[in-house]
Order: sequence, then structure tokens, then C-alpha cells
Amino acid sequence: MPKDLDQQIRRHHVIAKAKAGCSVAEIMAEQAKAFGDKAMSRAQVYDIVKKVKNGENMEDNRARPSTSLSGLRR
Repeated sequence: MPKDLDQQIRRHHVIAKAKAGCSVAEIMAEQAKAFGDKAMSRAQVYDIVKKVKNGENMEDNRARPSTSLSGLRR
């Protein structure tokens, strides 16, 4: 599996569990069980859980084109 795809899977797992109300400790335990030494760090999981609880948009927009018009010339 490509490294980037593997990272996306782990990230989406954390987002889904955080939205379901799981704690950082619960998510870390599941990550360790499912991904072993490739699990996300506690700091990464905590950051995502914090953002989800604060209602921030966790959608991955890296592959989408910018909708900003500031770079367009007339």
C-alpha cells in the first residue's frame, strides 16, 4: 500500500472515532492494535480529536483545486 494512502487511512480512522465520541486513549489503543508501529503518535491523535470536538472541518482538501480568485488575472 502506498505510504500516503496508509497515512490517509489512519487519519480517517481517527476522525471517524473522534466523531463517534471516542477518547484519545481509546483511539490510541485501536490504532496500536490495527496498525502496530505505524500507528499515529499520541500528539497527532490528540490534535485531530481536539479539532473534531471544536467543530473544525477535517476534510482533506489537498487534491482539490483552489476556489480563490485572487490568483486570476483579467
